[in-house]
Amino acid sequence: MVGFDGWIGSTDERGEIRFNGLPGRKSFVAGLLDGRTPPPWSTTGPMPAGDALRGRFALVPAAEVAVIPGREATLVLRARPIGYVRGTLNLADGRQAADYEVVPWYDMRVLQPSWRYDPATGDFLAGPFPSGPATLQFSEKMPDGTQRNCGRQVVEIIAAEVAHVELKPGESAWLPGPGSPLGDSRGQGLPIRSVIQVESNPRLSTNPVELGSPKQTDPEKCHT
Repeated sequence: MVGFDGWIGSTDERGEIRFNGLPGRKSFVAGLLDGRTPPPWSTTGPMPAGDALRGRFALVPAAEVAVIPGREATLVLRARPIGYVRGTLNLADGRQAADYEVVPWYDMRVLQPSWRYDPATGDFLAGPFPSGPATLQFSEKMPDGTQRNCGRQVVEIIAAEVAHVELKPGESAWLPGPGSPLGDSRGQGLPIRSVIQVESNPRLSTNPVELGSPKQTDPEKCHT
């Protein structure tokens, strides 16, 4: 299935879908897979065991496309193998896990990973992420109720596995309050005009998903 700007539809036998009469603007397009999607996990209670998260699961990161009235835009979405990261906060003497928070630093328009942080133990679990590097953001709770940035840590996500890491917050710096945008530049800033090719694993790829009106086709392509 493919979701685009409030429209949802299923792909045909070739893995393609067409949306006609769309408004002219930039939007993010999300794909959903049948079958090998990652299992959901609760935001309360014990964190799921690693065995429940291992396996050949895949997801389709969303991508941005610019729709121009009277022209056809083609977007290729591809499935990516995924993994998770688990770790424990390594704190200096006298510091408590409850004084900190850990969250994924990611463009939530492209991917929305889940995460759990136990303030009693400093244990952390996040995912799913596409295989490759992922960034975690640390923040420290201040006595006046504000939060201060105390570093980021890049971890390597391994497909079909749960990576185990030691999390090490650094020095504090001011962190924007609620409502400020969080996320790195992955999935943003691409010079998209009519076609975007999303990085893929060929064994997990889907066929192209076409968007827009067939009145005119722009052959230019932009690749990640």
